[in-house]
Amino acid sequence: RQGLGAPTRLRWRAETLSGTLEALQSGAADLALGVATDAAVADIQTAPLGTLRMVFAVAAHHPLAQHSGPLQDADVRAHRAVAVADSTQRGRGVTHNLLLGQDVLTVPSMQHKLQAQLRGLGVGFLPWPLAQPHIDAGRLLVKPMASGARQVPVSYAWRRPTANAPMGQALRW
Repeated sequence: RQGLGAPTRLRWRAETLSGTLEALQSGAADLALGVATDAAVADIQTAPLGTLRMVFAVAAHHPLAQHSGPLQDADVRAHRAVAVADSTQRGRGVTHNLLLGQDVLTVPSMQHKLQAQLRGLGVGFLPWPLAQPHIDAGRLLVKPMASGARQVPVSYAWRRPTANAPMGQALRW
């Protein structure tokens, strides 16, 4: 951007779950979009972006597609879940919406999760905006859960500038 003097360079990277905040804390990223946490983290500031609607989706040819009525945990536990791997390099990471004793296929990204579910390799929650074109086309079916709907608050986050790590041009921009 010309108002800052030298050109501002942006580099995009993909992180998932707690790996997103880890990238901020380590200085590997200055800004994170779509952070799904409400936990306070030292030296990290957040601001809300909105709420993401999650839907439990199955391939049209998956056995759960024939199930009528809201799904109970026992119905879902009998089928493999597709989960996105946490990209954190430290610790065990986090998981969401997995049931104790359920088989799990872990994939590296939400796009991979979508593709696995479209192929009937497993089931799970997907963001509505990602799943909607496939729902509209009849490739995925939304199944109601007895436990209710899922809404995930999402934010953007950035590191607080310090004397040792001042705010970079991209973040000022």
